[in-house]
Amino acid sequence: MNKLTKAVAISMTIWFLIYFIILKYSPEWATLKASVKPDDSPPWYFIIQDLNTGISSVIGLVISLIGLFIFHKKIGPLSIFLVYITFLFYGPHIGDTIVILKNTSEVFDPALAISEWKSYQEYFNNAWRSYVYYLYLFVITLSYIYFLRKKQRS
Repeated sequence: MNKLTKAVAISMTIWFLIYFIILKYSPEWATLKASVKPDDSPPWYFIIQDLNTGISSVIGLVISLIGLFIFHKKIGPLSIFLVYITFLFYGPHIGDTIVILKNTSEVFDPALAISEWKSYQEYFNNAWRSYVYYLYLFVITLSYIYFLRKKQRS
């Protein structure tokens, strides 16, 4: 295993700061605001919260991948690990956003917005959260293992 160099420690710290800032503060700055209560039907409160988090995750994913691409030579083999962590942490929120955009219409215009979900239970029990998310984790983990083994052989 490689030593933890100063460049790797700085890169990992910057990555976690980006992750924290993007997911903690970015949804609060988002222009989409839920003017409904959590117990309303359809569950617009949760839909809007997840949509804001997903849009923030896309931004975080892009920033993280650009940073990793620029500094991958300084980071070395651990850049593969940071790419894996990037997809592992941001992917589920991006998946939520894709599902929301697929199952709603006019979500960016509250007056015209329509949702296929009638209750928060329907929303939280959708296929993405039930089984596709676990398939995503499995594929991402297999990809990471594949790249690690390929790197060891070369």
